[in-house]
Amino acid sequence: MTFVSGFTGSVSDMLVDSSYLYWVEEGSGAIRKKALSGGPITTLTPSAGFQGPTKIAQDDTSIYWANDSQVSKVPKIGGAASSYESGFDTRLAVGIDNTSIYWVTEDALVKATPK
Repeated sequence: MTFVSGFTGSVSDMLVDSSYLYWVEEGSGAIRKKALSGGPITTLTPSAGFQGPTKIAQDDTSIYWANDSQVSKVPKIGGAASSYESGFDTRLAVGIDNTSIYWVTEDALVKATPK
């Protein structure tokens, strides 16, 4: 059964928490969410950077992403995004723990505390 359709580009990554499905649309670079119970699609950020997010991670309050131009986060409830780093080093992955955010570039593993 189809839950979401009509993407503006292919989906590059997705996450699920207890209430929502979150995904990244490569064509637009948008991060969107939809309640697991149904309802409308909500856009958390319409364009998440130059190349759009390649990977996303989550904690209880935010969605984090890494791409070819930045490492950033946006609140799950919506609002302004904030960046940890910007530039044009390729970022291959992003992860978080209780206190820090981590990302992988082509030649380093980077840690930022606090997240």
